[in-house]
This record gives sequence, structure tokens and C-alpha cells, in this order.
Amino acid sequence: MKVLLLPRALLLLSLATLPQLCVSASTVIIPSDQEMVIGSRAIIRGTVVSSLSGYDQRYKSVFTYTILRLNRVLKGEVTPNSAGEIVIKEPGGIIGNLGSDIFGIPQFKSGEDVLLYLDTWPDGSLRVYQWFLGKYTITINPSTGRELIA
Repeated sequence: MKVLLLPRALLLLSLATLPQLCVSASTVIIPSDQEMVIGSRAIIRGTVVSSLSGYDQRYKSVFTYTILRLNRVLKGEVTPNSAGEIVIKEPGGIIGNLGSDIFGIPQFKSGEDVLLYLDTWPDGSLRVYQWFLGKYTITINPSTGRELIA
């Protein structure tokens, strides 16, 4: 009887510690609205056209490039292309068998109406300021017809 207890105890101990090996967490300090406005290079409203991942040779990493139709610039200077679009560059994405997923990077869907706080990468390309904290989705409340920002 004692011989069976040791393997069972080891099995239970292994199963009890397994979740600790798989679990991770992040802590985010949420900046004030004033800090977001002051810290961002620009604030814009736009509509997501598409997203595409690609490999950046300079950073030797995968990035996702999101095209937005620029609807309004609320702060700063953002110059759209001739079609009225800008490109946002965020780390992470998948190309072929190469990819990375980074917690906190904002996700975009085609047709999504967004309010973005923007900053720039050292190469001058635009990125969302403070990762997911700098992206708000705008929807219409079906009962009232008023815009909701989430």
C-alpha cells in the first residue's frame, strides 16, 4: 500500500504545479486622458480598410500593416496618401510559417470605425500609442442612433 502512495503523490504534485508553468499575466498602468492626449503625436478617426502582415528587415521581425481611411484629424499632422489613407504598423502577425503574437497589441477588423491615439516608430511609420489603450472602436447604438465609443 505504501509503495502506491509515493507515485500517486508525485503525480498529484506534478499536476498541481503544471498550471503554474502555463499561466502568465501582465499589469497595465492606465494613463489619464490628459497623459494620452499630451503623449500622443496625433489623434485620428478612421475606418479600417485592411490589414496585412509582413517581415521588417530593419527590426528582423513580423509586423502587421493596417490601412485606414482617414476621416478626421483631431490632433497633430497626419498626411494621407492620394486615396485619403494612412498605414499603421504594429508588431506581430503571421506570414507563412513565421509569426508572433504580442499581448496588448490592438487588433483591427475591416470596416471598423476607430478613434486612435498615434505615435511614430523610429523609422517614421505610425503606430498606436500605448498599444491597446490607444484604440477605441466607435459603434452606433441601435436604440438611440448615437455613437458609442468602446
